[in-house]
Amino acid sequence: YHGGSILAMAGKDSVALVLDRRLGAGNNLIGDEAQRVLEAGPRSLLAVRGLQGDVQTLLEDVAARLRLRRLEEGDAAMR
Repeated sequence: YHGGSILAMAGKDSVALVLDRRLGAGNNLIGDEAQRVLEAGPRSLLAVRGLQGDVQTLLEDVAARLRLRRLEEGDAAMR
């Protein structure tokens, strides 16, 4: 089982993002510091669940694309 939970809620002037950081194999807990959230911009987050290898690859790819976009279009494009 490789599932997990992500809950996001938005209010008038606030947002809450809740997720677990556990990394497990079956019933065994391997760690509790798994990276699953990327700050995509000043007002956007990307939260991902799934196999940790896939999650890490996706987050690294998106982060690289965001850095490239910021370089190509300037930092103002991400606001």
